[in-house]
Amino acid sequence: MNPPALLRTFDVPSPQASCGRRDETTVPPQALHLMNHRTLHELARRLAARTTGSPPRRIQHLFGIVYSRLPSPEESTAILNFLKGFEGKPAESWTVVAHTLLMSNEAQFID
Repeated sequence: MNPPALLRTFDVPSPQASCGRRDETTVPPQALHLMNHRTLHELARRLAARTTGSPPRRIQHLFGIVYSRLPSPEESTAILNFLKGFEGKPAESWTVVAHTLLMSNEAQFID
């Protein structure tokens, strides 16, 4: 029995043999799966919906949830400038911001 393709993408070992140590890889299909899968988009939408208030306050809240820290002034400015391109589409814009934060190296890897 082979594991489903999703699990193989993330290096699940074969259930047909014992595995003393799992391989660790970071390959493009893993990132593409996370970028495009509906589950992560729904997670980003729900994360964005948890934030309220002014744009700077929402940015701080998102950074607190995702990174457990406040954004730098440069990060806040970059996001505020990005949001200007989404005027009239607030739900979509905040979902994109949340998705971007979730897809970042800082959110996915431990230094």
